Amino acid sequence: MYSTVGIYAMGFLILASVFQLGSLMSFTTRSTEEIFSFFIALALIIKAIMAIVHVYSHGYVGCITGVAGELCDPAEPLLFIFLLFGTTWLSMTIISFRSSPYLSRWKRDLVSDYALPIAVLVFAFISFFGFSDVRKEQFKIFPRDTDAFFVAFYELPAEAQLPALGLSIPLAILFFMDQLLVTNTVDNKDNKLKKGSAHHWDLFVVGILNIFLSLFGLPWMHGALPSAYLHLKALSDVEDRLHNGYIQTVIVYVRETRLATLLAHLIMIPVYFFLVPYITVFIPTSIFNGTKTAYVFPELLYFLPGVFLFMAFSSLTGNEFWERILLIFTEQRAYPPTHYIRRVPQRTVHQFTIIEFVQLVILVAISFAQYHYVEMVFPIVIAAFIPFRYFILPLFIPIQYLEAIDGKH
Repeated sequence: MYSTVGIYAMGFLILASVFQLGSLMSFTTRSTEEIFSFFIALALIIKAIMAIVHVYSHGYVGCITGVAGELCDPAEPLLFIFLLFGTTWLSMTIISFRSSPYLSRWKRDLVSDYALPIAVLVFAFISFFGFSDVRKEQFKIFPRDTDAFFVAFYELPAEAQLPALGLSIPLAILFFMDQLLVTNTVDNKDNKLKKGSAHHWDLFVVGILNIFLSLFGLPWMHGALPSAYLHLKALSDVEDRLHNGYIQTVIVYVRETRLATLLAHLIMIPVYFFLVPYITVFIPTSIFNGTKTAYVFPELLYFLPGVFLFMAFSSLTGNEFWERILLIFTEQRAYPPTHYIRRVPQRTVHQFTIIEFVQLVILVAISFAQYHYVEMVFPIVIAAFIPFRYFILPLFIPIQYLEAIDGKH
């Protein structure tokens, strides 16, 4: 079913590229992009919180109820909290090293670009050598007989074809919206970039790639936030300038290169096929449900929520929706002299922010719904925000104010 749904969805995506339906995204405004970007950041924060709850429910609940054993092991959740926030704090501290007076400029940029891997390696060292006796939930690599294999999608029964076709429609909409929203969010004049002329070619390539991934039961992929924005910042020259009334780090130049992503993915191939098998030889194995499974680097599982938090906090930089939320709690005389604040009444700015917040809450409620069929309408809701902006929102906020707050890039 997975393979068939993926093939159908990517077929729809290819048709959308052939008929140039991406032109419809020209109607999107900054608010749609800001809400989507903020949702990604909030989703990462929620996942980190869920990880904390999971660890405490398995290692601390017994201490409260009086049950001994693994259910009462406070060392594990405390170490989890230490590694999570330690990784986040160190990565955020290192990334701010760019604006410090130490070393030369290119050295500061180099250290700042590698903030996240440096933080992960530092706390992995601390965890491995300083807390080796603490029981940790382990990150597992499955046996090689569960690797990718060709899926006989043509053997799916005829009665399952129609449900697969129905499931593929919201999936195709999700890929369509995600890919183009990410492109619009990153490729704009604020980042010293312009919208490219190959949006439909991007959709076509994404569709072809994911058809091959579907044939082998592999995870689908497309452009995503905040990784796309973090990659942009890694390729950018930045300076501290007076921007919107504050001293902010702004992008002054972006170096175009395809070598970074090409080399990154090429390096993954020998690592997977040659290094991982040797690593598993030196790591003890565990028996789980009668299946022999190799466990590698359990500390990495503890750093994932910290990585989530770092990516979430990093993506909030420059998000005007987040900045308008902060304005609600900011003294009026401390407002930055941004262009829309000088042209739009304060009450209207807050009203627009509250409406955006309601839209964000709707996205979060649908995305983290208990029932999976509710999650299926997520891409449809994102698409519905576009007509809502043009036909419903002007009933509450005058158009001239909307254009000032939420005009196109």
